[in-house]
Amino acid sequence: MIRALENAELWWEPGTKIGYHAYTFGYLAGEIVRRSTGRPFAEVLRERIAAPLGFPDELFFGMPEDKRGSLVTLVDAPSEVDWSTMQLLEDLPMFRAAPMSLFPNADLGNDPGVVGADIPAGGKTSARAIAKMYAALLAGQRPSAHQPRRARAGSNPSGRRQRRGVRQPGALDSGVCAGRTFG
Repeated sequence: MIRALENAELWWEPGTKIGYHAYTFGYLAGEIVRRSTGRPFAEVLRERIAAPLGFPDELFFGMPEDKRGSLVTLVDAPSEVDWSTMQLLEDLPMFRAAPMSLFPNADLGNDPGVVGADIPAGGKTSARAIAKMYAALLAGQRPSAHQPRRARAGSNPSGRRQRRGVRQPGALDSGVCAGRTFG
């Protein structure tokens, strides 16, 4: 996937528009982690975020088979609209990427290969783990000694705290897209 993204032709001039699907962004973010650490994203997530915060077996991108026992099954939301035949704006990135009939659905999300794939998008987590993670982020807690000071939520590269909730240029935030729950 990374090679495909590296070789992709630009759809517009850089800086004029933005359009990433969660999976595309996940592959890009995961590749940054992999190249900077030399390790798979799932391993880094477990060691540097989930374990230090106390839930090493409750937050996954690439869920091991032995942890899937209580994973909920995805079900597509009911809709009166047949999206596969809908005429939508063709210049929207998500509609240029693939026809609607190929968009992710519950069957894809339930596929054991997808559940086990180390794709940093569509995470699998317990409600307890996601609550602990966001509570730590809101409190400015650093989940790991390996995390640089400037990458804390709510700080900027200079290390000074931000005032009145205004983001400073270049400020880094942390976050995770949790797509599935279990537990």
